[in-house]
Amino acid sequence: MARLLVVGAGLAGIAAALESCRLGHDVALVDASNPLGGRGTSVELEGWILDAGPHFLTDSGQIRDWLKKSSKVPLANRRLDPRNMYILRNGVLRRLPLSKETIEPYGSDSAERQRLLGLARYLSSQLKKNPTLSIEKWLEDEPQTIIDIVECLAIHTTHLHHELGANLTFYFPRIILALRGKDLYSPLGGWAEITGRFLAALDGLDVQTRSSSPVDRLLKDKNGDIRGARLRGNVKVEADGVIMTTPLMSTGDILKSSRIDVQLPEPCELKASVWDLLLSQRLFHGIHAIWDADRRIAVYVPNSFTPEKIPEEMREGHTYLQILSFNGSEAIVELLDERCAGWRTHLVAERKLEDVVISQASEVFEGKPGRFFEQPLLDHGIAFAGDWMSDEAWLSEGAFISGLKAARELHEKLNA
Repeated sequence: MARLLVVGAGLAGIAAALESCRLGHDVALVDASNPLGGRGTSVELEGWILDAGPHFLTDSGQIRDWLKKSSKVPLANRRLDPRNMYILRNGVLRRLPLSKETIEPYGSDSAERQRLLGLARYLSSQLKKNPTLSIEKWLEDEPQTIIDIVECLAIHTTHLHHELGANLTFYFPRIILALRGKDLYSPLGGWAEITGRFLAALDGLDVQTRSSSPVDRLLKDKNGDIRGARLRGNVKVEADGVIMTTPLMSTGDILKSSRIDVQLPEPCELKASVWDLLLSQRLFHGIHAIWDADRRIAVYVPNSFTPEKIPEEMREGHTYLQILSFNGSEAIVELLDERCAGWRTHLVAERKLEDVVISQASEVFEGKPGRFFEQPLLDHGIAFAGDWMSDEAWLSEGAFISGLKAARELHEKLNA
């Protein structure tokens, strides 16, 4: 058994701590922020629950599996249904053509209608034939109906626009899962419930947790091997290994202050403006999500899929909008002025976040987003997770899996 320190208590750090405990180690988990949880946290404002930007669970991912291990109480959640998603293109708002009724306005021929009604099967066959083809190239030969569906679901499942050049292997499995009802689940208690369950499980495993405790530097012996860390306030934590799950810039600062020389990847941040608005007017009734293809804005309407996040007395006469803009805040204002007349006078509460880092891995490596990453400091007892994802999983699921993998890699090195 080794003493391990996990730095960063987001989903990657929580996963690293859980897996390290499973492997038999003595674990401590520290984070510079309060509360613990990173972007997997929620706040309650006047009775309605706000997450730190939209992100969703899959039906059979690692997060879901570990939740089942950590708690006997099933997680209450609701799903975004693609049949209730819309796309706004050239000023026209249309429901995605996934049923006979919604296909009709497009004027599709019989062959196209058959493909649309069995779209998951069609995409599966295309993925099998052309796994390395870029999605942008593939869309060139498709009708507008399929372009609308694929682009919309690509954004909602990955937050990455198809013009980034990733291949079908990256996008299609996620889109197919969403079409088959196995993706895009939102927890009713917000993501704070998920991180809260995991943190409770860690507490039961006797993991020492400390919030508001940034790491000043790592401590080494004369051979350069890790022996612990010094936290703000001159608090020393002894450890035989460290798993770093902090953002790239923070990790670089810690390594520099520790006089540890390693070539880190260049930051490649995908940023967005994230607004949460509560309006005293009924808008977008029955709509789960909208992709504004012209302005590159994703709009989510929790009233339609997680009404429990809104106080019961507000559900009928109010609208909760969660907006993710890849084109700045001015584009959000333009969209609201166009589609939600008088929204400023109906504003009850708001939460605005600018330059939110959706992912550090917006580069494309070998045709798919994410970096090819091999642990460079394992020999010295340091592993990295979070921004160093190199797995097919993405967003929250990818961060969680990166923590599991980092814990296993460090465990194998310490026991070699």
